[in-house]
Amino acid sequence: MADPTLCSRCRMNLFRRSPLLPTPTQTAEVDALLRSNLAAAAGFGTMLDDGTAESELARYATEIEGVQMRLQELIMERDKLEEYISRVRSACTAHIRRLPQEILGEILEHCAPLLEEYKMRLGVVEFMESERERLAKLPLLNLAKVSSRWRQIIMKTPQLWATVVVDWHLWRDYDKEVHMDLLSETIERSAHHALTVILLGPVNTYDCPPIRILLQHASSWVHLYANITSTLHLLFAPSRFPNLKSLEIGWADAPRLFSVKGANAVPSLRSFSYKGNLNNLPTVPWKQLVFFEYTAASSHAWFHADHFHQLPWRILPKGSTLHFSSRLYSPGSNFRQRSLNSSPIQAQIARLTLRLGPDDPQEDAASVLPVLFSDLVLPELVHLHLLNYEESSPQWPIWEPHEFAALASRSGFPQNVRSLALGVDITRVELFAALRLLEALEELRLSDCPNNRQPLITDALLQDLSSPLFDEDTGTGDDSDATHLVPQLRLLELITLGCYTEAALVDFLASRVSLRATRQDVERPFRIELHLVRDPEEQTLNGRSEEFWKRVENWKRERVLEVEYNDEWNRLGWREGAEDSWR
Repeated sequence: MADPTLCSRCRMNLFRRSPLLPTPTQTAEVDALLRSNLAAAAGFGTMLDDGTAESELARYATEIEGVQMRLQELIMERDKLEEYISRVRSACTAHIRRLPQEILGEILEHCAPLLEEYKMRLGVVEFMESERERLAKLPLLNLAKVSSRWRQIIMKTPQLWATVVVDWHLWRDYDKEVHMDLLSETIERSAHHALTVILLGPVNTYDCPPIRILLQHASSWVHLYANITSTLHLLFAPSRFPNLKSLEIGWADAPRLFSVKGANAVPSLRSFSYKGNLNNLPTVPWKQLVFFEYTAASSHAWFHADHFHQLPWRILPKGSTLHFSSRLYSPGSNFRQRSLNSSPIQAQIARLTLRLGPDDPQEDAASVLPVLFSDLVLPELVHLHLLNYEESSPQWPIWEPHEFAALASRSGFPQNVRSLALGVDITRVELFAALRLLEALEELRLSDCPNNRQPLITDALLQDLSSPLFDEDTGTGDDSDATHLVPQLRLLELITLGCYTEAALVDFLASRVSLRATRQDVERPFRIELHLVRDPEEQTLNGRSEEFWKRVENWKRERVLEVEYNDEWNRLGWREGAEDSWR
């Protein structure tokens, strides 16, 4: 390598060395003098007297400064060249630049904040620290900085701007004009695309410019999330929402929302979710809904005797879905006597999800399910999900086999029910009896209960689901599908403590694969989803043995089995929103 201190032409040194640089002899002489008390000889420090030393130091400083400046220039030139080469390479080889505009638009749509993120408190969601940033849709603006093409696509893709979030409480006098400009720009960019409107916080004034400008585009609303006050109700009253399909109300103090015009105000409404006091449940055109979700206020008990009949059981149309959640459900002490004196309510719903927690864990846990079972007739029910209210709930509702058997008998469950999910306190014997009633069941989802009882999901349960049923008349069992428990089962999901052996699981899978292979009308493979709670090292089943996975992989290659396995599940029970994926 060439010496960088020599001229490339004449090979002379580019930097003149100082004549004052010491030789080894001079260095040793100074060291000896410093170690003694002798005085320096005459003429020893002449360079200090005539200023030569300071001059040489200054010369070195000047030369070093020049070298550093040149070095910095070289570094900057190298970085600039490196960036340019990278951009040239990207222009020549980056596949994303070759994507059609429609596909790139879909990719950018996935980069935009989700609906639930827009509802979150500011500062929790990345890139949105203020109402101004949320109105401006700062994440989209950041994406638009990548290139002129990205900016053009983002600005010209209406669906990216079709979610509008307004929190009127955060509009201060000094920034209202800026906020209105941002809101107007968003609506303009949405270009009459179907709008999702989210109104956070209550609106208690008629002078609310953002609501008024949004109502000018009411014909484009397809989804509305709001807290309904009497003021907002009056602001909405003159308007029609011809394309509104989904309505979510966080709470309401105006029980007559949309009641004046009825279905004429919201002719396309199909989904309605309400959270709050049932006495303020808004009136909507129930008979046109396909989905209704009600979450009771969590601040006080929800009394069955007072409120159960207020739910729209009878008027929801055939085939619809009802979700009902209550953290503090109180059946009442006289529910058995009341059930004898009243007729059950007949509902035509096809899907029912109940997510309930007892008001009094000691007194109510055993009464929650029987009072519900005794008060319903569900002849069209296909999906039944009885879930714990929350994962951390100390007490789950306790199963009541006799009332369930009565409900199943009068509702035709053996022929109709295809899906069952349980987050309740139930024994293996009780589950066995319930499953014998559900001959058409195809999907079963179970969880071990966190209470201090014997786990539900054990070898015995897997054997129940594997072995032919015992015929009490003949005293024998056979392998025909008609004599197996839930013979049409195609999906089993387990949230489990893992208190079963690998051998029992393999036997169960083998029996189900074999059973479905004997049926000519079966196209889909059997599917099992295992979610283990606790450290895997503490499990009876570790799910990792070579033999186990070899069997599983063989079945998967034959396309007769699908497996989802997770050994890092946090808690027993069903997380809120888990049922969304079952719809």
